[in-house]
Amino acid sequence: MEEKVGSTDYTLTIKDSAGNRAVRTAETNLGDLCADAYREVLGGDIGLSNGGGIRSDFESGDISVGDILNVYPFGSDTCVISASGQQILDALELSACVYPKENGGFLQVSGLTYTIDASVPSSVKRSDSLDFLSVDGPRRVKDVLVGGTPIDAEKMYKVAGSIYGLQQGGDGYSMFKNCEVISTGTMKDYETLKSYIQTNLKGTVGAEYSSPEGQGRIAVLGTASSKPSGTVSAGSSYTVQKGDWLCRIASSAYGDGSLWRKIYDANTGIIADPDLIYAGQELKIPAA
Repeated sequence: MEEKVGSTDYTLTIKDSAGNRAVRTAETNLGDLCADAYREVLGGDIGLSNGGGIRSDFESGDISVGDILNVYPFGSDTCVISASGQQILDALELSACVYPKENGGFLQVSGLTYTIDASVPSSVKRSDSLDFLSVDGPRRVKDVLVGGTPIDAEKMYKVAGSIYGLQQGGDGYSMFKNCEVISTGTMKDYETLKSYIQTNLKGTVGAEYSSPEGQGRIAVLGTASSKPSGTVSAGSSYTVQKGDWLCRIASSAYGDGSLWRKIYDANTGIIADPDLIYAGQELKIPAA
C-alpha cells in the first residue's frame, strides 16, 4: 500500500475551487487523469470514467498504491468496446440529463470535448429502472469533437473504460450493452491509473493536470432557471413547464427545495423517476 507510484506538484481532486464535490457535475483534473488512463493504457480512441466511481483526491506530493486504491476502491474490470458516434452522443446526453444536479454517471472524458447547454431542458427518456431509452427532443450536448474533429454518428470508435458502464449498463448506459467487445478483463481500473502514472507519465503528473477544473474538455453554456416558469401554490395542482424540476417546484411552493419528495410521493403514478419530469405533466402539490 505504501509503494510509491509517482508524484505530483498539484492536488488532483474531485472537488471544485470552493471545496465542494464536483466530479459528478463537472470536469475535474482527477477526472481527466482517470479518463486519460483508460484511453492511453487500454488503447481507445475515447476514455470514459463515471464520476461516481472516482472516490478520493491525490494530495500534492508522492502518490502511493494506497492512494490509487482510495481513488478506485471497487476494483472494477476494464474493457474496450466498439461504439458508434450516435451511441456516444446518447451516452453524453444521458450523462448531462440532470445537470446541474449530481449524477454518479456523469462522464469524465478523454479524447473528446463537448458542451452542455444548460438552458435546454433534458429530453432523455429512461425506463422505470433508469436505463436509457431515447432522446425525444432537443439535445443539451453540443459541439462534440473526437480528437479535435466533429464526431461522426455513423463512425465506429474504440471506447475504453469500466465494464460497469460499457458492458453491464451501469448508471443507465444501456446503449452500450450490445456493442462489440474488443478486449475485456485485462486490467482493473486502479491498474490502469497506476500504469498510466508510472509508464506513460514517467512517474510525474505534470502541469497539464494543474487546474482543479481540468483541461476544458467539458464546457457549460447557459443556466437553468432557478424558479418554475408558472405559478405554484401548495394545496393545488401545477402544470410542469419547460425547464422545471421537482426541487425548483418545491422551492416555489414551500420556500424549501428539499421538500421535493413531498411532491414526488403525491405523484408516483405520474413520475417514474424524480430526476425526470416533463412539460405538460399535471402534478398535485400537497398542502405544506
